[in-house]
Amino acid sequence: MTTAPQSNASSREVNPSEAANRNHEVLFPNHKSTLQITDPELIQVFDNFAFDEVLAESQLDTRTRVVMILAVLIGRKRDLRPEWHLLKR
Repeated sequence: MTTAPQSNASSREVNPSEAANRNHEVLFPNHKSTLQITDPELIQVFDNFAFDEVLAESQLDTRTRVVMILAVLIGRKRDLRPEWHLLKR
């Protein structure tokens, strides 16, 4: 299991864990969310969940997980251009 995200009690700010930051950078290199500016608390909670807790519980390697996500997106006929770079690894 992963360590709990660090919290600053005086400001109630929840910082993404090191694993969340590392996994986010691997999956989306150099991507800065616009929501980070408008709703940083949401992004911090989401990043801890999506890029730390979920991945820590997964038994799939990154490539298999990305292929499965792309298959679902293709099935839903979504624009896939932002995700194609992940298959090059």
